[in-house]
Amino acid sequence: MASLRFFPLRTPFPPLRLRLHQLQTGTSRGQKKGKAAGKASAKKYQWEILRESNIPEERCLEFADPLAWLKYFPGENANDLITFGLKSDWRRTFITTDVNPYYDSFIRWQFNKLRAYQKIAFGKRAAIYSPLDGQPCADHDRASGEQAQPQEYTLIKMKLLKLPETSEAEKLAGRNVFLPAATLRPETMYGQTNCWVLPSGEYIAFELKNGDVFVASRHSAQNMAYQEFFKTTEIAVIATFLGSDLIGLPVSSPHAHYAEIYILPLLTVSMSKGTGIVTSVPSDAPDDYRGIMDLKEKPAFRASLA
Repeated sequence: MASLRFFPLRTPFPPLRLRLHQLQTGTSRGQKKGKAAGKASAKKYQWEILRESNIPEERCLEFADPLAWLKYFPGENANDLITFGLKSDWRRTFITTDVNPYYDSFIRWQFNKLRAYQKIAFGKRAAIYSPLDGQPCADHDRASGEQAQPQEYTLIKMKLLKLPETSEAEKLAGRNVFLPAATLRPETMYGQTNCWVLPSGEYIAFELKNGDVFVASRHSAQNMAYQEFFKTTEIAVIATFLGSDLIGLPVSSPHAHYAEIYILPLLTVSMSKGTGIVTSVPSDAPDDYRGIMDLKEKPAFRASLA
């Protein structure tokens, strides 16, 4: 006779959504919805969402107490799962928050032991951050962009070998000035031939906490401000340039085959993505190749950007 096997099941209660049997993950036409769209309700107020979950109106006031959610939804969700045909030993269920003193005590003991053995330590990780609230902003804390995640880039520090011929550039005399190109493929940097800027884009020169100066988009500087690039979260703007001021200047880029590569114009550079500085590797990126060929093959286009 085969022995029975039991598997633990962790069922989170909906924070302010619907019962399990009301969650929708697709349409009748086979078109799939995302996680956030599947959970979304057209109702505006919390009591309306509760009514949508078939909760009697006279009980809605109970949910002003956060603990009422823990008391109500686990049992209802268990009933839904039983209706779906799930066979489970419900005697083994428990709540995994500090409302359950036994579980809370176990977790505290576990983490204290791991810390005593130096297996864990306090650290930092990338997270969506709200400057307005001064703290990380998790999925359910955001009014929109529930599924947004941090995008990690590698910055290529390209040293500016010659300053622009503008009055603003005088403020950078004698400083180590770098153009940080954001890339998702640092392994291709051996094939760099140039870098791109948006001719009409506004670039700012700002000082890092180590004394170096970056020239990049204001959007990227705001992101760096909350990643300890600066001494404070205030951006120390030194000078402002247009992308057209930077075109034709030489830079020295790490791992590039050439000692000097040049800044060239590209109209598709986004100032709200990355740093507004894009390194060019035509051997690996068709857009880079097409950008180079457009400058070579279209004299009128090239002259309009000069």
